[in-house]
Amino acid sequence: MATSEPVQDAQNPYEKKFSDARFNLSYFSLAGATTPMLLRNLWRYRQQIQWQHNWLKLVAMFLVSIVNTAAWWLDELFTSSSVSMVEVKDPVFVLGAHRSGTTFLHNLMAQDKTLSFASTYQVTFPSSFNVPLPIKYLIPNERPMDKATFGAEAPQEDEYALFTNTGMSWFISMAFDQDHDSYARYLSMDKSVVTQAERQAFMESWMWFLKRITYANECDRLVLKSPPHTSRVPLLLEMFPSSKFVFIHRDPYRMFRSFLHLHDSLIHLLSLAKVPTPKELEQKCIKDLSFMLNTYLRTRQLIPEKNLVEVGFDEVMRNPMDSIKHIYDTLGMDFENVREACEAYVETQKGYTKNSFPTLSKETIQAINQGIGPQYFETFGYTMH
Repeated sequence: MATSEPVQDAQNPYEKKFSDARFNLSYFSLAGATTPMLLRNLWRYRQQIQWQHNWLKLVAMFLVSIVNTAAWWLDELFTSSSVSMVEVKDPVFVLGAHRSGTTFLHNLMAQDKTLSFASTYQVTFPSSFNVPLPIKYLIPNERPMDKATFGAEAPQEDEYALFTNTGMSWFISMAFDQDHDSYARYLSMDKSVVTQAERQAFMESWMWFLKRITYANECDRLVLKSPPHTSRVPLLLEMFPSSKFVFIHRDPYRMFRSFLHLHDSLIHLLSLAKVPTPKELEQKCIKDLSFMLNTYLRTRQLIPEKNLVEVGFDEVMRNPMDSIKHIYDTLGMDFENVREACEAYVETQKGYTKNSFPTLSKETIQAINQGIGPQYFETFGYTMH
């Protein structure tokens, strides 16, 4: 495999991007947080935050949080009694590390009218989405890293809501602290690495959010996608023992390059912390992917065979209709009810062009091999370089 020269950390390309982004309010972390949750997180990560650099975003976050808090009070006043009575049926979970194809698969399954999903607006404003706020219409229609459909009503990962409501989420790494070891425990929420109080608070907050989604969408069953759920299988089964799981895998080298590009496109917009170096971001991405994939490999056997189907990114992209039929048939779901809607969605995606990325250096390839390890390559049939 051809190689490229490693980027030198001495000339950090992120310095200018972070400087230019300080006045960009199109994206900022915790946009839907209430004032108490915002202040709790700002205090917790006060030593990592670059206060002077991010003063405008911090002021905007605080002002929006006041609106969110008022909307939350109204939302609770009018819906809390009804929401508390809602029963959340065991969802369908789309699992897979970041940039493995989970978004396409989630969007495809979201065409099923017997299922429902959390929208971008709902996960961004998880405490107040039943109150119509004008800010809903300011949500961008495209994702900055790949120009894929975004939009307020599009399916979105519920990790945003978990971050906003609990602060216990992978998104800590995008907002406050890029040190993998400081947030890795929230990738699994395993009993051995988080306190019982943290785990209970996480589960209760998430369940309340899912109740609110179920109530608002008037649905019977949710289809949920969040890459960190890939390393939370024991917790998911504890909460929803009869859930269905769809895991999508992808070539690790291509997945890494796309994941690194996601950081390159987003972190300067979302982060309130110090400017990372390219090397630091590269190491972070490898650790994140390795943790999620290896944890999944260790825990996948906990899922009953009839409730799990594993598919490859390349096959899903080549034959999306055959892939979705295989998923539905394996999980005992009715494919005929969703066939036409899926065909229509696939047709809209035919003009989409994927990003292209530079070739990885030998050093990076070696780090990926060591991090992810041979089991993932062997299990899913990928060649280790």
